[in-house]
Amino acid sequence: MVPQVLLSRRRRWFGGLFLTMLFASGAVMAATSMTLTEAIARHVNARGPVNPTLTLEREGKLTFPGSNFSLSAHEWKGQGRNRSEMSMQGLTEIQSFDGQKGFKVEPFEGRKDPAALSEDEIKSMQVDADLEWSFVNAAAKGHQLEWLGEDDVDGGQAYGIRVRLANGNEQTFWLDADTFMVIRIIDVQHIRGVDYVQETDYTDYEKIGDVYVPMTESQGRKGAKASQKSTISYHTARWRSEVDAGLYQRTTGATP
Repeated sequence: MVPQVLLSRRRRWFGGLFLTMLFASGAVMAATSMTLTEAIARHVNARGPVNPTLTLEREGKLTFPGSNFSLSAHEWKGQGRNRSEMSMQGLTEIQSFDGQKGFKVEPFEGRKDPAALSEDEIKSMQVDADLEWSFVNAAAKGHQLEWLGEDDVDGGQAYGIRVRLANGNEQTFWLDADTFMVIRIIDVQHIRGVDYVQETDYTDYEKIGDVYVPMTESQGRKGAKASQKSTISYHTARWRSEVDAGLYQRTTGATP
């Protein structure tokens, strides 16, 4: 793993019973008085400034639970656009969104010709293209926020923020109580009267430029064990100032 992985901050222990009790009391007060506005501000400050004119490019591999093979993963995200490629044995699956419309190519399912993304797929791609997460500057994006407070997430404390998206779907974010990084998102998509729920865990943050970026993403049904989730492990990430807009219309793989 590339260095500079973000680790949880260690608590300091002070000598003397009085100082220990005083510190613990202050920590409890800070936890119980945390507000939605403060949690978002601390997240933004901890993660670093995201430049909206840049594109995040990441490369890695996708593995599936219980399988002995992997796919190459390549992603471009930013400026309201989003493209992902998954490749294996000369075949490349593509999902691409140029900010207005998009298409997909699904050769692993026998569909090698590009097909237009559905309205629901476009909604998902639009949200994924937001590098700042949907809860940052939510009002300007037309989203509504609900503060869920502090709760246990896999044995650690985290702060919850529910986002009712402008497109009618919903996301629940869990921020690590020490680092204020996003560690889990629960997505709820309303498709033709049915709710589809998906859970994604974010780990192995690395500082890319001035911004901490998750380098491992594990996805599965809500409540699934880590061993039951598909995982993308990125080994390379960089910010790019110039990405040809034609990339998002390209119907063949851009990955060498």
